[in-house]
Amino acid sequence: MKGRQTIDTNRAFTLDELAQFMGARWEQGTHNEFRLGHPTNPAAPDRYIVLPATDNWCTIVYPKTGGLFKKQPKIVLTSTYTTAGATWLAEHGPPMMRDSLEEGIRQSKKARALNQEMVGEAEEYLLWYTAHLRELLGAAGFLA
Repeated sequence: MKGRQTIDTNRAFTLDELAQFMGARWEQGTHNEFRLGHPTNPAAPDRYIVLPATDNWCTIVYPKTGGLFKKQPKIVLTSTYTTAGATWLAEHGPPMMRDSLEEGIRQSKKARALNQEMVGEAEEYLLWYTAHLRELLGAAGFLA
């Protein structure tokens, strides 16, 4: 499973600069439209570039200027829940918290299906978006 991808860049980007860069070069007809915001809560203060993947999963993109050990600026792409996926988890909680064994089994199957969706189709979108963004950054001379 590759739930998180990084692309090292030779310069730091702000989120708005990255969104402008993608807006000018991203083939939205082929690689889907993106939006700036939060994947599950429009009122949340933290913002990302959000790309669609499945009904329950999306890919978020954000710049990172470097961490504790690696100071290289990078672009991070990761899979996360959409509002539908997060709502299901909030309503049903962990399967072992259900009142009946039958309900627990049903919820466990749904949770496994969500996980399979993430390591299947959502991961394919993540890798596809990463390859495309890496190609765009390389063409513009921004790869490290």
